[in-house]
Order: sequence, then C-alpha cells, then structure tokens
Amino acid sequence: MIEAPEQPSPRPRRRARPLWVRLAALSIAGALLTVALTAGLAALFTSREISRLVGQQRDQMADAIATAAGTAWDNAGGWAAAELTDVFALAARDRVQVQVYDRTGPEIAVYGYPDRAQWTASRALPVTADGQQVGLVIVRFTTTGLGNTAARLKSDLLWGITAASGLAAALALTVGVILARWIARPIEQVAASARAMSHGDRDTRVGDVPGAAETQQLAAAFDAMADAVTGEEQLRRDLVADVFHELRNPIAVLQAGYEALLDDIVELSPESISGLHDHVLRLARLVKDLQHLTATEAAALRPRLAATDLAAIAAEAAQAFESQLAADALTLETELSPAPVQGDERLLQAAITNLLSNAVKFSQRGGRITLRVGPVDGTARIQVADTGRGIPQDELPHIFERFYRGRNTTPTKGSGIGLTIVDQIIRAHHGAVSAESEPGHGATITITLPRDWP
Repeated sequence: MIEAPEQPSPRPRRRARPLWVRLAALSIAGALLTVALTAGLAALFTSREISRLVGQQRDQMADAIATAAGTAWDNAGGWAAAELTDVFALAARDRVQVQVYDRTGPEIAVYGYPDRAQWTASRALPVTADGQQVGLVIVRFTTTGLGNTAARLKSDLLWGITAASGLAAALALTVGVILARWIARPIEQVAASARAMSHGDRDTRVGDVPGAAETQQLAAAFDAMADAVTGEEQLRRDLVADVFHELRNPIAVLQAGYEALLDDIVELSPESISGLHDHVLRLARLVKDLQHLTATEAAALRPRLAATDLAAIAAEAAQAFESQLAADALTLETELSPAPVQGDERLLQAAITNLLSNAVKFSQRGGRITLRVGPVDGTARIQVADTGRGIPQDELPHIFERFYRGRNTTPTKGSGIGLTIVDQIIRAHHGAVSAESEPGHGATITITLPRDWP
C-alpha cells in the first residue's frame, strides 16, 4: 500500500507586534537617523573649519617670521651682522623650526631641531628688504604648539558632539515611546471594540479617548456606526416580530375556517366564504403595505434633494382627494403659503398623501379637514387637522410606531404603518413630526422641516 505523502503543516503566523511598538520603532529610527546625520555633518564641517583656521594661523606665523628676518637684515645691512633674536623668539613661542637661508643658498641660521617624524606642515617664504629678496625662510610646524591646540580642540568638539548626539538619541527614545503610546492607545481601543462587535457584542463602545483630535473623531465615528448597526438590527427584529404578530391572526382564522369547511363543521355558504375572503384581503393589504414601507425606508435613506415648494406639493396631493372627499361629504380647506425647502418631492408628496388619507379615513361624513403649509420661524411647516374621533392621550406617543392601531381604529381598514412611513420620510429630511388631539374633537399632525439643509 502506497501511503500518501504527508502534507506540510502550515507555518504559524507570527504574532504582530503591538501598534505602539511599531510606531515607536519608526519614530525612534527616524530620530536616530536624523541625529546621526546631523552629528556627522557637524563633525565634518567643524573639523574643516578648525583646519582652515589653523592654516590661516600658520600662514600668519610664517609671514611674521619672514618679516622679522627681513627687518634684522635691513638693520644690519646683511646677514653677517644680523640679529635674529626676534625670529628665534617667534619660533620659540610657537614651537616651530625655522631655517634662514641667504638668497644664494647658504644656510644662515637654524632654530629648533625637533624630530622629523613630528613635522606636520611647512611654509617657505622669501625674505625681502628694500623691495628685493635677500633670503628665504622655511618654517616647519610640529604636533606641539598650534598643532597640539588644534588637535585638542577637535577632540573636545567631537566629544561634545558625541555627548549631545547621545542625549538627543535618549530624548528621542523617550519621546518616541511616549508619543507612540499616546497615538496608538485610542486606535487600539477602537480595534478592540471592532473585534468585540464582530464577535457579537453589540453593546461595546469606545467612549471618550485621549489623544489627537483625529483619533477622537475616529472613536466617535465608530460609536456612531455601532449605534446605527445596533439600531438597524433592533429595527429588523421589531419588524420581524411585528410582521409575525400581524400575520398570525389572519392566518390562524383562515386555517380554522378552512379546516371547519373540510370537516363539515361549518356549511359552505356565501357568509362563510365572505368572512374568509375578508381575511385574505387583509393579508393582501398587509403585504402591500409592507412592500410600501420597505420601499419608503430604502428611499428615505437616500433622498434625492432638490429645491421644491411644499405649497405646490400639498396642492397636488390635495387635488388627488377631490373625488373621495366628495363621496364622503367632507370639506377640505387649504391655507397654502410658499415654503421652499431642499427635499425629495416624491417622498414629501407621499408623506402629505398619507396624512390626508388618515384624516379622510377617521373623519365622519360632513366633517372638515384643514391643510396648512407655510414658513414659521425659519422652518417650513405642514399641518393636517381633522374633525374626526380624535386620538386618546395615552395613545399619542405610539401612533408613529410600526403596525400600531389604537382603540378607535377598529372599524377602519389599515395595517397601521401610514404614520410610520411619514415619520421615516421626515426624519430622512432632518425634520420632526408631532401630533395633538382631543378625543371627540379631531387630531392635528404637524410636520416641521428645515429650510437650509444640508
């Protein structure tokens, strides 16, 4: 039997270093590179400047010795009686070797006999008197004197630069770690909250975090997103629960009625079929209303904004109810003033249509409906008032909830989502909806929209 070759086990993934460690490493590396480059350039230019200054001093020293030798020749009238004391004094002071030659070549005098290995530089200058060359001076510099001073100065400067660089590196290390922790901590909190949320913890929030304004905005944006996700999930659960509740009763009635007909418990008659038909129609209306609600909620998330006049929209919506108002002997009074807003004309017309439909539905024959539109205190306001049965005070806080039907709505047909659709549309336009009512004296629904958003 041939055994299959053993598959190599996957290499374990290396655990990523914490964010603050990576940020600190990057900042410290950049700081150290900057410090090293600055220190190197400072040492290079400082050394060059010291060498230049030493060269100038040596040139000046050689020139002074040549001048002193020329003065001695001029005072004595020649090299034979020339006193070179000043020349030797300068050489002794600066610890250099001086050789004086006649212009014809013979050596006149020599001062200082240092080791040849100590010579570091030399200068050869003509000796002049009365405008003519009378000799030559060779000055040799050694590691002592000016050379030693220059070497010590370079060494001290290099040590100073090295110490300053070390201090700067230590400071960069400390500041880099502190800044990395300061920057990374809120980001790590956001990442931890995101992981918790992905694992099902919908209550996790970042909250207030220290740090820069950008990280605080990131934390606030995450919390807002988490609130939106939680709210949408709750809406979905509520919708499923509401739909189940609304479908359960008509389906149960249909099932019971159908089984009763099959078992001959109830005789097949126009009355029994009519009852079942009413429940079928109720299911059909419910499905249609659910489709309308879903479409409205989706559209409300992305309203198509344009400059529009609420008065024109209201007039068009009211015109569509003329025949129904006449059939129910209802009077519609309109008070329409121009109210320009930025909004989605189709959605706003749907909202006004729903309000008028509710007013017609709950008004008695001979009643009156009033539609008002106009600007109020920098906003645009829509009001629909009726003289119907009204809404009990304890039901007012719930009338905009999905599928809510009050006690006075039993005789009327509907699924209880009309005002929910209105609320969704107005919220999408950054507006507000409110209701006022006195039982037996009708109800007033008020919409308030801003005139200058977004």
